[in-house]
Amino acid sequence: MATAEPKRRYVQNSLESGQEQFVFLSPERYVIDAFRSILSQANEQGHYFSYVVIDEVHCVSEWGHNFRTPYLDLGKNAIEYTKTKSGHIIPLFGLTATASYDVLADIERELQIPDDDGNALVRYENTVRDEINYCIVEAPVNFEGKRLEARNVRNMIGEAKQRIVIEWLATLDNKLKEWNNKKVFNQITSQSYSTFLPEVEKQISYSTIDKYQKDKSDHLALGEVHLSMASGEAATVIFCPHKNGSHGVNDMKSIVIKLLPKLPVGYFMGSGDNNEKGKEIEEQSFKNQRAFKENKLSIMVATNCFWNGH
Repeated sequence: MATAEPKRRYVQNSLESGQEQFVFLSPERYVIDAFRSILSQANEQGHYFSYVVIDEVHCVSEWGHNFRTPYLDLGKNAIEYTKTKSGHIIPLFGLTATASYDVLADIERELQIPDDDGNALVRYENTVRDEINYCIVEAPVNFEGKRLEARNVRNMIGEAKQRIVIEWLATLDNKLKEWNNKKVFNQITSQSYSTFLPEVEKQISYSTIDKYQKDKSDHLALGEVHLSMASGEAATVIFCPHKNGSHGVNDMKSIVIKLLPKLPVGYFMGSGDNNEKGKEIEEQSFKNQRAFKENKLSIMVATNCFWNGH
């Protein structure tokens, strides 16, 4: 609803008079008195809501405690200002594919869902993703004889992580060649089939591991091509905790460009500034995001907002 004034007024009038079937808004909108008044006026005219869907609900926990505090009141505000025709509390649907058990518990607490609420359901779907695998690499730091102030420690850890990222980038093409073969594929899918795939899905769709592996491999060119970032057949995202500093987006982007000058590199980050420079950064970030999705960038250096909520 962040549009030019005439269009915003048109949308607000449409909402107030019950002409909108779906309303997309940010948590911040709920804390604006003028918007709350529009919702109240819609109720007075006999217009109500059926449910509230919170997409990427893990942001309630991951962002609410840091820089977007309206997330913490999202459940309370949705219940208080988004009314149902029956007068019952409006149902909340939270959707996420990345929340840990701790984050789920925090979401439940911040959305003010009582522990004894028999209507509160956490539905677990199949999250087997054979195309996503993890390799945890140690980034050792020697603190002996060093100043252990918090800022100095953070910088030392950040610099150690940078070194590991640089080492990995220098050998990534070889690693892609190592991973893109039938043997590694069979190891990954065998483990996911035996350990993670729900029994009900085995009974309904995949009675044998051969059937499962065939389904997963039909769209892959295992061993047939050499995946390369230079050719656009593979890409890399480097996540940084913030935009500045020794392990921020700006510093890491400069290092990557210097290390791999032949590869197209982009960045994505919030500006935090409501000025021309800030708008320029955000505009370029979204251009880079589109280019990355269209396989025009080999490497994206980004904060986690590249995935969450954008």
